[in-house]
Amino acid sequence: DHIADVPYLMRRTPTVRAVCEETTRQLLISMGADPARLIAVSGGEHLDFDGYVVEVVPSLHSRSADWRYFAPGRLIAPPPAPQTISDLVAGETVAYQLSFANGPSIFWSGATDFDERAVEGRRPDIAIISMTATKRVNMYLERLIRALGMPRILIPNHHDDLQTPLGETVIIPEAIAEFREVARRVSPDSTVIEPAHLEVIEL
Repeated sequence: DHIADVPYLMRRTPTVRAVCEETTRQLLISMGADPARLIAVSGGEHLDFDGYVVEVVPSLHSRSADWRYFAPGRLIAPPPAPQTISDLVAGETVAYQLSFANGPSIFWSGATDFDERAVEGRRPDIAIISMTATKRVNMYLERLIRALGMPRILIPNHHDDLQTPLGETVIIPEAIAEFREVARRVSPDSTVIEPAHLEVIEL
């Protein structure tokens, strides 16, 4: 449910490739993405792109208010092009850690749960952490920040209402307030940077 612009971005920039798990790969093919530029992963891969390394981290998807997964299921072939969110299945969930040869390491997670064993011991400089108002995973944020070694920069994501267009997006105030409070309590030396749509963050 977060990939609708990927085929457009790939068409606009012919050198771009997408690293994704198999269900996402099948969905992107059905949406017109070039299969030759899709790199399928499942978690555990270390991909060397000459100057930076992408580590694929096994992860877990967020839970809904009734503790269930959103849109469970997997794809092994391209479906009809999705028209609404109800046409989607979640597939597997992965996170990523991007490490530059002469720069910072960045951990990115797009769901409000994680595989603690896969994350424990990582020490990224920057962590982009998903945060929503739904809380069905015990001490999710506290556990993740500690498992990552209290990164020096924390950036929340996924804390808007997911419905309104860019420029009109409604940030969920309870989610960002909790993010800041947990960061202050668990990792007081970390800097929290709240992103704004279409604005560059210089690190």
